[in-house]
Amino acid sequence: MSFPSKAVWAACWLLLLLFPVSCSKTSQRPDPTPSDAAKASTPIEPIRIYLSRSGCYGTCPVYSVVADQTGQVTFSGERYVKSEGRHSYTIEPSVVRTLADELLDAGFLDFTQEQVDDCQEEWTDDSSVVLTLEYGDTKHATNHYLGCTGGPIHELLTHLEDRVDEALQTKQWIGE
Repeated sequence: MSFPSKAVWAACWLLLLLFPVSCSKTSQRPDPTPSDAAKASTPIEPIRIYLSRSGCYGTCPVYSVVADQTGQVTFSGERYVKSEGRHSYTIEPSVVRTLADELLDAGFLDFTQEQVDDCQEEWTDDSSVVLTLEYGDTKHATNHYLGCTGGPIHELLTHLEDRVDEALQTKQWIGE
């Protein structure tokens, strides 16, 4: 009996490495993804985003809005808004998760009240914004007086507050 040469063995090994043999019916399997049932049973990290705007000496809208990881949103208009009262609606859950990620990426959990209160300019009779993020077991809030400006985080914090309003679609209840 004669054995194949070393060159034949090398060629066979090379073919096996380049074209692996699969025991399944298809030669390529897609990346495993969870089934819809598995997705539904996978716990979602609890998320709650809350924003409230207080009154000012004038006609500043007074309202609060809260959203959770399921996309449930509740807007409560008090004064100087298009629609007073409580309004509940649903948005895509991914919008809430993306908004929470934006807050986290911006370092919101690290904002201190001392930083929020650090003003370069200050005037009276403006409104305040309370922004709260609950993410899992973590809860963090800021109380931002809008008459306090010029501090190291004010521009970023104002942007984040405006993003919450935008993502949670509060304009429909506040008006122009």
